[in-house]
This record gives sequence, C-alpha cells and structure tokens, in this order.
Amino acid sequence: MEVTGVVQFNWTIIMQLINTLIICVVLGKVLAQPIHNFVKKRQDAIDASLDFAQQKNQEALELKREYELKIRGAQKESRDIISAAKAKADNRYREIINEADRQADELKRLAELEIEREKNKTVYEAREEIVSLAVFMAEKILEKELDEKEQRAFIDRILKEVGKTDV
Repeated sequence: MEVTGVVQFNWTIIMQLINTLIICVVLGKVLAQPIHNFVKKRQDAIDASLDFAQQKNQEALELKREYELKIRGAQKESRDIISAAKAKADNRYREIINEADRQADELKRLAELEIEREKNKTVYEAREEIVSLAVFMAEKILEKELDEKEQRAFIDRILKEVGKTDV
C-alpha cells in the first residue's frame, strides 16, 4: 500500500464503486418497473379518490339545492296554509256576525210584534172599557129621566167617579 497524502488510493474503493454501480443498474432494471407500477397505481388511486370526492361534493351540493328548494316550498306552503286559515277564520267571523245580526233583527221584529200586539190589546181593552162605561152611563140616564142641565151634571159626576176609579 502506498501512502500519498491524506487520501489513499487502492483498488478496493474502485471495486466498491463499480459494485455499487452494478447493483444500481441491476436494481434499477429489476425494480424500476415494479416501482413505476406502484407509483402509477398510487397516483391512479389518489386521482380516483379525488374524482370520487369531487363527485360526492357535487352530489352534496345538488342535495343541498334540492333541500333548499324543498324548504322554500314548505315555507310557501306554510304561508299558504296560514293565509287559508286566516281567510277561513275571517269568513267564520263574518258568518257569526251575520247570524248574530240576523238573530238580533229577528228578536227586534218579534219584540215589535209583541209591542204591537200589546198595543192592540190595550186599545181593545180601552174600547171595551169605554163601551162598558157608555152602557153604564146610558143605563143611568135611562133610569133617571132628567132635563138637559141635570143630564150634564149627572154625566160630569159619573165621569169624575170613573176618573177616580181608573187612577
């Protein structure tokens, strides 16, 4: 062995370098295709996963749009139901008011008929009373033949008596 400077030159290092190159070339030839295939499969799997994720993302966005449309439809339907219920309640309110007005009018009409009947009854009774009174006065006059002055005094006295009894 020869010693020259700091680095020694011997054939062992050259052989090691040649062996390393041979191993690299052999391993490159033997393992290059499987490694390339592995990397390709891994890249394809990653691409498929990204495509799948993008597809699922699109499906989720579509579902979101559908649900938003359904929510808007449900909100519109609920507003329509509320409006219909309000209209129905308003109609029922008007029906109740109209029925109450009709019943009040009927009660008023019946009361007016009752008042008219009572009025007619009172007039009839008053007429009966007047007729009775006239008959009574006629009987008294016939019982007593009086002259005109006495008849007037007699009628006045009877009217005063009748007036005192009615009050």
